[in-house]
Amino acid sequence: MNIIKAILLFFVGLFSIPPKLNAQNFNPKDYTSFHKQIVFEDNFDNDKNKWIDKDDTTDDGKIDTAFVESKETKIANGYLKHDNRSRSKIYAAGIETNIDFNKNFEMEISALIFFSFKPNHPSAITFWGRDSAYDCNYFYYDEDNYFIFTDCKIQSDCKSKSKHGNAFIKNDFNKITIRHYNDSYYIFINEKFQKSFPFRPLVGHKIGLGAGIQCTMVYDYAKISYID
Repeated sequence: MNIIKAILLFFVGLFSIPPKLNAQNFNPKDYTSFHKQIVFEDNFDNDKNKWIDKDDTTDDGKIDTAFVESKETKIANGYLKHDNRSRSKIYAAGIETNIDFNKNFEMEISALIFFSFKPNHPSAITFWGRDSAYDCNYFYYDEDNYFIFTDCKIQSDCKSKSKHGNAFIKNDFNKITIRHYNDSYYIFINEKFQKSFPFRPLVGHKIGLGAGIQCTMVYDYAKISYID
């Protein structure tokens, strides 16, 4: 093999290698395949992550006997189910993780609104990066293709932004993807981009899933990956 042919083969091989996504060729609004490192995954085959085995609290972190008696959380047949019968309070079960939510990451959740007494109220509830009862980010959505992104530092300092989505499927599981890339969050519903929101560094590691007022939520799985 002569030297010219060897050089040509080298460059052909070089450019045929699939490129790793980076800031120059990665559009975070595109739901594309890219390198992921799964750091958390729960298919709810059991309660290995202790969603149930803990103190029941309201979403303000305080024990509320009346509220606790009006909700039920169970894991069965590969699903996590939150049945919230309270007329005044939402409920979200949180667990501790070792995830660094300041890295680029992607959180993927499959959720079904099984029942909602108030369809135009937040039904599905997700939070992440939680340190205290309020210092974290929340994501809510309802049956009417409406979702809310909330950033809370303390109880009196919560900022919310909302949008009507265009990809929700009623009476079925919806795939919710929350992607943090650099200085923004990118929200996808059933792999369709919906809206971006500004990112704020978070100090906590808790994640949570829950149900809105007088609502029953069923979760099929939750998965979190670091991305690059």
